[in-house]
Amino acid sequence: MESAGLKIGEFLERTASKDPTPGGGGVAGVTGALAAALGEMVLAFSIGKKGLEDHQARLADCSRSVGSMRNRLLELADEDAAAYAKLNSVMKLPKDSPERKTELPKAALHAARVPLDVIRVSSELVLCFEVMAEISNPWLKSDLAIAVILTEAVARASRWNIVVNMGFMDGQGFGLLEDADGLLERIRTGSERTVGACA
Repeated sequence: MESAGLKIGEFLERTASKDPTPGGGGVAGVTGALAAALGEMVLAFSIGKKGLEDHQARLADCSRSVGSMRNRLLELADEDAAAYAKLNSVMKLPKDSPERKTELPKAALHAARVPLDVIRVSSELVLCFEVMAEISNPWLKSDLAIAVILTEAVARASRWNIVVNMGFMDGQGFGLLEDADGLLERIRTGSERTVGACA
């Protein structure tokens, strides 16, 4: 599946259907990309704006970073679908199959690492938004606040996909939740500061 090639209506119809993808992970990735795009709009109305001359270099840096993260989040939406497809195929093997016993934890680990990557990108995105809150066009503060709120929600939602996949890992967490929770705390505080600066 290529999320970037779907119209919004098509993506919604597929999400609403009995097709398992896009599921929660795909929706999280696309929502994160939307949040990034909203941040890019704030930047578009800030770069070259009179009164923000002293901040142009930092705004340009933010624009490059946020654009890259938008693309990465769309990629992760599709990676989530591929990881789920692999996991689902392994789960269909007979329960007493040696291959299933060997491959299931591996497939689940890969499926859990994708949402962790979404959380990592979300953390970087929030850092950019926090910088932007102090130097971007003040007329778009509500858009920036919405972007950071959505980004935090994406990260929190992605944690659930880590949790559900850990159930197939034979009790080995590989530090995934610890990494996720550390990032989520950073995201929470950065989101609060950004929203506070936008108020």
